[in-house]
Amino acid sequence: MVTWTALSIFLAAEVVLLRFLLQALVSSFASIGTVSTIGMLITLFSFVTIRRSNFYLAAYYGLVRERCHLDDLAIFTVRPPSLLSARWALITLHLVFFLVWGVVMLAYFYVTYIRPRV
Repeated sequence: MVTWTALSIFLAAEVVLLRFLLQALVSSFASIGTVSTIGMLITLFSFVTIRRSNFYLAAYYGLVRERCHLDDLAIFTVRPPSLLSARWALITLHLVFFLVWGVVMLAYFYVTYIRPRV
């Protein structure tokens, strides 16, 4: 439960930052570097928070499994059929956001500091 709550908060922040990025592309080019840096940091913090939450959840289930009755152990073997697990979907989502923010940040620094002036 904590994992999905954290993910929803971080995804809302990512959407707001994407909106700021689109506004910065139209109005003030100088804020693109700041927005992309914040986007990369939010993506990194989101990934770390979700990994930590999943670690504690797995530890909790391990403790519950040790203490439950033998007749109830079948509960822990249920796996939903899926082409892509939630774990890989979350990793892919974070990787895509990290790449988007990284490309935007590199493009900003190239245009601002590296590109030769004409």
